[in-house]
Amino acid sequence: MQAVAVADPFICQEILHSTELDKRPNTGYWIVTEMMSAHNEPNLVSSESTAYWRAVRKTVAVAFSSSAMRNNFEQICSAGQDMVKVLKGKPPGESVDMFRGLLCVSVDVISRFGFKKDFGAVSSFGGGDGRHDFLDSILLATKEAQEFLKKPYRQLLWFLPEVKKSYQTFRDFQSFMEKLVCDMRSSEPVSEDDNSVSAQLLRCKDPSTGQPLTDQQLVPMASMMFWAGYDTSAVTMTWAMYMIAQHPQVEAKLVAELKAHGLLATPDNPNPPAPTYKQLMELDYLSHVVQETQRLYPAVAFGTSRCSPHKDVYLDNGRLRVPKGTIVWVLTHSLQNSSFTWEHPERFDPGRWEQQGADQASPMPGKARAIIGSMERHASKPLDHPFNIAAESQAGNYEPPQLRLSRVAAQAQSSELEAALSKFNEQQTGDPKAPLPKRWIPFMDGRRSCVGQPLAKVAMLSTLAQLYANFSMELSQAMPDPAGVRAKESLALAVLHPGSSLHMHIHPRLQLASQESGHESS
Repeated sequence: MQAVAVADPFICQEILHSTELDKRPNTGYWIVTEMMSAHNEPNLVSSESTAYWRAVRKTVAVAFSSSAMRNNFEQICSAGQDMVKVLKGKPPGESVDMFRGLLCVSVDVISRFGFKKDFGAVSSFGGGDGRHDFLDSILLATKEAQEFLKKPYRQLLWFLPEVKKSYQTFRDFQSFMEKLVCDMRSSEPVSEDDNSVSAQLLRCKDPSTGQPLTDQQLVPMASMMFWAGYDTSAVTMTWAMYMIAQHPQVEAKLVAELKAHGLLATPDNPNPPAPTYKQLMELDYLSHVVQETQRLYPAVAFGTSRCSPHKDVYLDNGRLRVPKGTIVWVLTHSLQNSSFTWEHPERFDPGRWEQQGADQASPMPGKARAIIGSMERHASKPLDHPFNIAAESQAGNYEPPQLRLSRVAAQAQSSELEAALSKFNEQQTGDPKAPLPKRWIPFMDGRRSCVGQPLAKVAMLSTLAQLYANFSMELSQAMPDPAGVRAKESLALAVLHPGSSLHMHIHPRLQLASQESGHESS
């Protein structure tokens, strides 16, 4: 089996928008299907883009519309409000595992918004031993699924006790989802004004039969709503807190923005309200912090793969041939952290998002500029750089689109730059006014982009707004230095986790304000 990894924004966009390249079970997605369904039924993430997949996707998308976000905003905010109450009940300065806490928030957001049920995950975080049966079940099943990806031969060793135990974790998770589907059935018929995820799934019909989905079909679809959203949102918020804690100037700007909107806890406003939907959409700097976090630490860091099993596919206007059966991997982390596509990608700089079109490919990042200079000095030598994936290039010195774009920008006079870029676009896409491709795709792009991204965005922003309105968070002394945190990063089925935890000291803002006032008076 051949595979090629891609991090050029132009080619990534082609791959993600191609109707000839699709997800295939043999590229690792099979284990997700196994985890979600005891009957090998498809789900929205790991299945191919069949008529059945399109029907479910179209029906479920209604639940994530902008109107659904506005109409259900209080539900989305409520889990964050509960976490604020839990943290207020803890001794000031106590070290708290915020990764676990934010996983609980995400579970409750999905259950309340999507299924009109309260799983009580945040409540469990605030009392007792902190365990939560459902959250622990999905975490364990994900961990075991990752073991199958690392050691595919385990499929052949199904008779071994440790492998049987792995499969049992899948069944335990599915049991929770089977009970949820039973609860969904009890609500039938759904009311006309109910556009929740559960209602939309119950409305959905299998195009091959014209009948509503069976329980066996509903289980993996409901499972996917939790699995695809619970840790992706939580890890993004966790990484955001981690970066904010290391950049006090970022927290200061964030606090100023919250205060300007009347959302910050102060002696005059000790119990600030949760933001309204309108206020949340106006928190530009918070949005930039989340975007920059998603760039540096994309939740699905490992990216996504596509394959054409029966015929060759040509990319970049025929310059690249992808032989049939070749796995093409879009590497999200590489795309978003490459000096070929970003200026100073290693820096945490929310300010870069103030520029319009910051998510689009840049015509002249520094590394591309250096490559062009090298090419001019060694014009007779073939180009050799990380994007050289041209195994099929007869000349052997293929230039990917990002580099060609940078060359055009470098050679054009400033007064001619816009015309030069338009001409390049016309040659590349056939449309001189087409926007440059995205170099920031934390939710992927194209027809297989994350259907739940509107919920993820609103949930992350509302939760972080409420937490930073009430608390300042400091990395625990028990946490390793940045290099140590990097060393502990782990992948849980392509999702980038901060090891097993992120411990932070929680300082109430009212207490900090009182201390500052005391210092001033003395």
